[in-house]
Amino acid sequence: MTMTEHAKGGNVIGKMKTIAFTWASGASAALTDTLVMNGLCRQVEVDVAEDTTNGITFTVAVTTADGGSLFSVAAIADNGSTILKATSDATTFDAFLVAETVTVTVTPSGAPGTTGATVNVGFYLE
Repeated sequence: MTMTEHAKGGNVIGKMKTIAFTWASGASAALTDTLVMNGLCRQVEVDVAEDTTNGITFTVAVTTADGGSLFSVAAIADNGSTILKATSDATTFDAFLVAETVTVTVTPSGAPGTTGATVNVGFYLE
């Protein structure tokens, strides 16, 4: 898990927190990890590093410590980046305010095959 700050002209304009999940070739179970987030999440980026042998997709979900759903997206394709931005009409997702430890769950649609799979999920916070 890493956190970086994005700056412009010396001013911090936000923070990107990322968390990585890795599956071996035969693994297909959902993986979860916790992440401390404080702020308003306006963008989520999901990077799938491999072109999986089995062409699987991924579902990403973020929940509170009490099990409340903050964010969920399904059918993230392999071998690329998917950037989701909060918009005023919520066509992608509603920005969510968070000031706690959340649980991030990534669920593959099946086993990735001989390639295995790595998924990095990043959250842009203001």
